[in-house]
Amino acid sequence: MPPSDAAVKPRLRKKARTRWPFPRATVQKALQIPNALKEHNGGNPWEPEEVRKALGTVGSGNAWFYLTAASRDYGLTVDTRDTAKISLAELGREIVYAPNPEAGLALKSLARLPPYIAFIYARGQGQGFGI
Repeated sequence: MPPSDAAVKPRLRKKARTRWPFPRATVQKALQIPNALKEHNGGNPWEPEEVRKALGTVGSGNAWFYLTAASRDYGLTVDTRDTAKISLAELGREIVYAPNPEAGLALKSLARLPPYIAFIYARGQGQGFGI
């Protein structure tokens, strides 16, 4: 005899993955990666494991992935811990090799903008977009 409906345990649904609309690490933390590339490898592409060692980060788990992903998402570096090498993106290079602190500060504020606003700003320098 089949069990009654009350006796059957309800199936548990898998929780949907949360997609974050923004990087999980701050710009300040994400800047650690471009700075490490500059200070320890002359700004050249470097293996993720070597970048991790230069930062003194222990482990290669989720925290390390989110840090490298945030650096990529802010436009500071290209690639993440899951690639052969991490290299500086144009914005990251401009920030770490800024000619003066004011220029670096302005570029850091640009990295804080959501990607679509930063794109619009960079393309039109804010003209006609109310920026």
